[in-house]
Amino acid sequence: MKNYCAEVINTLVAAMTDPKYHFCVVVAGYSSKMADFFKMNEGLPSRFSMKNVITIDDYRPDVLEKIFRDCIRRNRLTLSAEVDEGLSCYFVNLYRERDRKTFGNARDIVTLAKSVTAAAQMRAKEAEPEVLKADFGDSVHLFDGFGASTREEAYSDLKKYIGLDFLKQMFDDQCSLFDECRDKGIEYPGPEHMIWVGNPGTGKSTAAKLLAGLYYATGILGGRSPVIVDASSLIGTHVGDSQKLINEKMDEAAQNNTVLVIEEAYQLSKDRHYGHAALNSMMNRMVDERRNFNVVFIVYSSEYEDFIASNAGILSRCTRYDFNDYDPEQLTQIFLKMCRDSKDTCSDEALALVRKEMEELYRTRTEKTGNARAVAKMLTEMRKKRYPRIRDMKDVPAEVKYRFEAEDVCRI
Repeated sequence: MKNYCAEVINTLVAAMTDPKYHFCVVVAGYSSKMADFFKMNEGLPSRFSMKNVITIDDYRPDVLEKIFRDCIRRNRLTLSAEVDEGLSCYFVNLYRERDRKTFGNARDIVTLAKSVTAAAQMRAKEAEPEVLKADFGDSVHLFDGFGASTREEAYSDLKKYIGLDFLKQMFDDQCSLFDECRDKGIEYPGPEHMIWVGNPGTGKSTAAKLLAGLYYATGILGGRSPVIVDASSLIGTHVGDSQKLINEKMDEAAQNNTVLVIEEAYQLSKDRHYGHAALNSMMNRMVDERRNFNVVFIVYSSEYEDFIASNAGILSRCTRYDFNDYDPEQLTQIFLKMCRDSKDTCSDEALALVRKEMEELYRTRTEKTGNARAVAKMLTEMRKKRYPRIRDMKDVPAEVKYRFEAEDVCRI
């Protein structure tokens, strides 16, 4: 089959530059397949000017809604008040959660309208029944709100995490261009890619999960959860392997219209062959597909300079944000939050000693101190010290039995 296809393409390429023929060629196909098409003959790319390459994007939610309403009207149905009011929300969610590889645009909406019409007609006896939410079957959940209705609401989750208040400013920066494009009615290019720099345990991975949720809540991106990958898993073992691995992850993030988080990204800069190959493969797609996915590189402070030096395109594509070490008060609050989460309590005497430990941890900190991770390790060791003391306690309230005392506090 491939031989026959190649023969057709070869004949076409020759004819396109033959002066005895006078015709115009228009080729059309799915975006994901057209790159393979142009590789079938080395003469194809030179015969199609890039300015004549037209990318037809998926229909936006308002267009999808109009197509659906027109179908329902032609089917002589009416929409119930709750469906009529919630339809915009439904199609915003449908658009955001669509399968970007297989979404059929108008074709899918016509199919949806037929399914809804059939459900309404089977349910109701009247000739022109009213469409209810129940007629949408398994997709009825799309009528529910797609997240926070205001930016302030979207920030509420940030208050649960200690030391991440600065994310609000980071997110405001990301939202400014989105708001500007919406106000001007011009195309939004997508959020900027970022490098998050900080020592271990400063909340970078937690922040990545929050970022995806914030983007989803405000409509910047459509994926609820980030794609998180450790850089070491992207370093291949033979030529072409790294490119394949990173492209698979970029495809996954683009498919879900979400954030691609690469943890310990500096590992890519240390491997001069396969690691660098992975970074090289990312650069063009980070520009061309910025609306489809957002990249966050997570890098330790000590590794930042080597990381950006490994590829000349990183700095021009990414904005740096710093995650500072937690101060003693923040470390103490993290300790208390971990206690609350595990339903432990802490006596005043024990808490006073914990504060001193946090001050010492901060004073003697290095790039490997661990911040919140060090606090979690301390809490684990304190439980181990407490076990012998409480093992034989009987008929003691849990808030007393599982209260840390001064003798349980240990050095980090």
